[in-house]
Amino acid sequence: MSGSSVTSVLSRVEGLFLGSALGEAIGLERARLAAGTGGPDDSPDDLVSFGSGTQLLLFGAEGLLIAATAFAREGFCNPSVAVHHAYLRWLVTQGQRLPPASFAPDEPLGWLLDVELLHRRFDEGSSCAQVLSTGLRGTLSHPAPASAWRRLPQRLVATGLLVPGVPLGAEPGEAFHLGREIAALLEGSPAALDQAGALCVLVGALVAGATFAEALAVVAAQRVAAPRDAHDVGPSSDDPLEVALEIASPEPTLSDGLRRAVEAAEPVPTAALVGGLLGASVGSEEVLGAGLGTLEGTEVILALAGDVAQLVSARDLGLEVASPDEAWRRLYG
Repeated sequence: MSGSSVTSVLSRVEGLFLGSALGEAIGLERARLAAGTGGPDDSPDDLVSFGSGTQLLLFGAEGLLIAATAFAREGFCNPSVAVHHAYLRWLVTQGQRLPPASFAPDEPLGWLLDVELLHRRFDEGSSCAQVLSTGLRGTLSHPAPASAWRRLPQRLVATGLLVPGVPLGAEPGEAFHLGREIAALLEGSPAALDQAGALCVLVGALVAGATFAEALAVVAAQRVAAPRDAHDVGPSSDDPLEVALEIASPEPTLSDGLRRAVEAAEPVPTAALVGGLLGASVGSEEVLGAGLGTLEGTEVILALAGDVAQLVSARDLGLEVASPDEAWRRLYG
């Protein structure tokens, strides 16, 4: 892990989640100002609220925790199914009914479904909700007939951290494949699936302690090694990840990076990616100390990020189970 300690892994994971949520929140504020609308009249001036992208990021990470815990216990799992089921739990928060027979009777359901803050509804997530309400699960061979990448790429930023059975950053090819597989749940574009895989490799390397230059080199090598059909169509210059990398790869301060991100053509996804990438690089202390406003729901984000870091750190230390206590088993199996 490039010499990263358990503490630094926790800080980087927290920074990834907090930075992405903060970036989305600031991007949403900018978009509202541009549209001539604002937040609730009774909101404190420095309070910023995240949207659908962070909601899906959290639920997706919860699904991956359930999958990785099952792998540690049984030696196999299906991350795509686990994340799809997590997205269906998010669908409930959006006031929609579940498709019939969505879950097994003994399936762990995590804890996010009970968080009132995550029941807010946003226009950005409506297209995802429509796809999920059909009950169909997109796969790499039959991806979802949707295009969630450009609007909500941040839902995938934590995917590369939780490749079942693989230490952090150890198998970029597995992270690339998992990113594409999870993206296919709500995405049909081959180029977007490729970008999702690249994002997962990039974040895994950053959280493992790589510099941006080192992480980008790992991504470039993986693009070359990936199956031909994974990248027949290259990304466009306005792809959200390409725009975010142009801003974040010189490693500006978080404040400067987000200031540039909200000036992009698509401020919300760009700022969410820039915030997450820079947060993964600098850690949670710098995100929390950046003076960019008070992020609503910080305690929820830190709680889930802490569970992700706990599992990542345990796995990297060669432990078979993320946590032996009953509380973990009750939430994640």
